[in-house]
Amino acid sequence: QVAARRCVAAAPDCAAITACAAGEPHACDTLCGRYAACDIEPPECERGCDDELFTDDATATRRLACVTSAMQCRATPTSVRACQNDPAATGAACLGWCRLHTGCPATLDAPLADCITRCGEGLTGEDGARFAAAADCLAADVSAPCDGLAACLPPPIDCPAWCAARATCDVAPPDCLAACADDPLARLRAATEPACLDDCACPAPGDDIGRCHRRCEAHARCGALEGSIRDCAAGCAARLTRDTFGIEAAQLACGRADTCADWQICVDTHGPTARCADLCAAALACGAFETLDACQTTCAARLTDPWAPPSWIEDTTACLTDPATCAAEGPGCLDLRVIPCEAACAALAGCGFEYPGCVDICQREPDPDAWATCVGAALQPPARCDLGPAIECLMMAP
Repeated sequence: QVAARRCVAAAPDCAAITACAAGEPHACDTLCGRYAACDIEPPECERGCDDELFTDDATATRRLACVTSAMQCRATPTSVRACQNDPAATGAACLGWCRLHTGCPATLDAPLADCITRCGEGLTGEDGARFAAAADCLAADVSAPCDGLAACLPPPIDCPAWCAARATCDVAPPDCLAACADDPLARLRAATEPACLDDCACPAPGDDIGRCHRRCEAHARCGALEGSIRDCAAGCAARLTRDTFGIEAAQLACGRADTCADWQICVDTHGPTARCADLCAAALACGAFETLDACQTTCAARLTDPWAPPSWIEDTTACLTDPATCAAEGPGCLDLRVIPCEAACAALAGCGFEYPGCVDICQREPDPDAWATCVGAALQPPARCDLGPAIECLMMAP
């Protein structure tokens, strides 16, 4: 806290020293931790954050809200990277919500910082529904007085009106009034949809991160989501770039569910469990696994692994249905086949793809086996030389 120390050094008396107190110090732990999680490390992050809290508390507060709310690390105008240069890139709605719910403090204190962090990660329950309905209004003027921010909050959920509007649009869920009263997902819809139901034209998210956020929001309300909605959405969007078996894309539809019962049906239908059913039946039949849950857990992890080769299901099923290989490998049938760097580069060359220094580049990767396995599994010259999946592997490399 260079600025604070300079203030103390220049203070003429005790009262002036007291006035030199900097802002909430734990806010900088949160801010710099989020930067580090995104592999973005500003020089002397903690010191810079402390100084900004002291010299420009309002900007420091905006930056904290921006960084904690940003769903992606880079490459978008509302990413964590963007927050470095523009603290107003995103997060205004959370800042407005949290100022209102902590009494509109003059500076960034601990309750405000904690609320901003929770909001950025994704609010759930009734708070999540009310925030979603008020977000646009709250973001319009984050410096508004508390009574102005309070005017943004939606009225109590009107279940009869929502169900009537849904019925008019012919999209009312079964037992609508009961669902609206008790179902967390239905209550979210009821809080956020009244205006758009006037013309039966409620917009859907148009980009991957928006659809992923909607899916993760439903998961948080209806299932045991591990981690935050924000991080779930970022992971979903990243996995969509190499969704070998279409698991991520298929589950985006679950974000459109209106009730948790519908969400569960969607997840059971489109999730990895359904895709693993036949494979795990073969695994149990040959004794590779003792329980169905153990097989399903391993299989699901493989189906959502961005490095899994397109032939994994066929290769694994062949291993399990051959008594000799199943007896020899057991659960190892479900392992990803490791391909050395030399073999992967030979496959690239065999398919006519010139990649100078391929082996050296592969061996310098943080995870050479994963890189080589992804590339090598995508190419089997001369029978299969579709370079598209292989190039995706090269681009996926950390």
